[in-house]
Amino acid sequence: MARKNARYLERVSRMTPDDALPGAGKLLETLRARRVPTAVASSSKNAQLVLDKLGVRAFFDAIVDGNDVERSKPDPQLFLAAAERLGVPAARCVVVEDAESGVTAARAAGMEVVGVGPIERVGRADRVVASLRELSAEMLLGLAGP
Repeated sequence: MARKNARYLERVSRMTPDDALPGAGKLLETLRARRVPTAVASSSKNAQLVLDKLGVRAFFDAIVDGNDVERSKPDPQLFLAAAERLGVPAARCVVVEDAESGVTAARAAGMEVVGVGPIERVGRADRVVASLRELSAEMLLGLAGP
């Protein structure tokens, strides 16, 4: 595990804002302009480093990672902690997730879920898109309910 993490951290050290997923920057900018509270809920213990390398950390009001919780996805603890830090009820949260375990965790937390990626991996989400480019602030706010 230590070797695997060392290799991962070496790759992370070379990341730049150009490595952000297509559509991420525009979506985050729009959400920030509309004053939508946003959080990262990642099982990784390196989430804050990755956000810094991608240049997007300032877009998030809360960051909950593997250092903050005892249980990882598919347990809903990460998402519930993020909602609590935002001061937003879980039922009003929308999770954007690219992994099956994350979709399971978000659903267990009682949150709406947009799966990004192949339907075989994220098909249990409430809505599935192929790319972040397909997401908009309006879509996410519509899923969050009134």
